[in-house]
Amino acid sequence: MSANAIGELIAAGKFAQGSRANIASSWVAMAVKQGALKRDISSGDAFKRAMLAAKSIA
Repeated sequence: MSANAIGELIAAGKFAQGSRANIASSWVAMAVKQGALKRDISSGDAFKRAMLAAKSIA
């Protein structure tokens, strides 16, 4: 889960305060052809819109 999502769950009382532990790193990357529109992937919703709008995904 993302740090933001865990923080929201802690704030909502779903997870215990001080119980967060970072156990992995995950990176997302995207490549586009030269001259093509660079999609916004700055949030989960923006990433989802970019994937749904893509002509192809490799």
